[in-house]
Amino acid sequence: MDYFVDENDVVLDIGCWCGPVSLYAAHLASKVYSIDPDPVVFALLEKNVQLNPDVESKIKCRNVAISEKNANMVLYARSKYGEFSSSLLPRVRDNLSESVVRGITLMSFVESEKIEKVTFIKMDVEGGEFLLLPSLCDCLEQLNFPTLYVSFHYDHLREHQYYLKIKWKFVSKLFMKLENWFGFDFFRKRNAAIILRSIQNLKSYRFIYDGAARRFTLLMNWWRAL
Repeated sequence: MDYFVDENDVVLDIGCWCGPVSLYAAHLASKVYSIDPDPVVFALLEKNVQLNPDVESKIKCRNVAISEKNANMVLYARSKYGEFSSSLLPRVRDNLSESVVRGITLMSFVESEKIEKVTFIKMDVEGGEFLLLPSLCDCLEQLNFPTLYVSFHYDHLREHQYYLKIKWKFVSKLFMKLENWFGFDFFRKRNAAIILRSIQNLKSYRFIYDGAARRFTLLMNWWRAL
């Protein structure tokens, strides 16, 4: 962020949680949009922003979910909302699904906020990236390809497949333990196809790296090897 963001930039913090990245970005950027759909953590976000009056005016807090469509969405969580596990992607170990949040596409959000430019997007949405990324191609092009920093949660994607395919939670947990013990993945090919679909929509970016600073071509070859 120190490298990519300066005082002329606008940052979108999608999945901001209680705001640590937003607060840091606000010391660098001209404006930060802190976005999180979790109703419990959003109250903490607003409080944290208020506790930082030197950057408070730069941060706009929005209690919505950036999603692939404009519609109300179910927000899933483990044992309670307000933790870092809330997601639009249903997973077999989630116990909560009663929170309905407002979903809005990235382009609709930018237009509704009258944002003229976006230069840096951080996305950490606990597995929801696999639903969201395939829908962003046109929007990112219209925004002139802002720097995109995405956290991928492969374990949540694996768990999502159990949610879809096996209706008994006990059986799902047992199979996930077997996967961890023996190092295999029952849904490897299916998950690889989902990930490839997500990152292929980013192919217009000239420079793409994974978390180990490997170029995009290496990442593609790695998933094809699966």
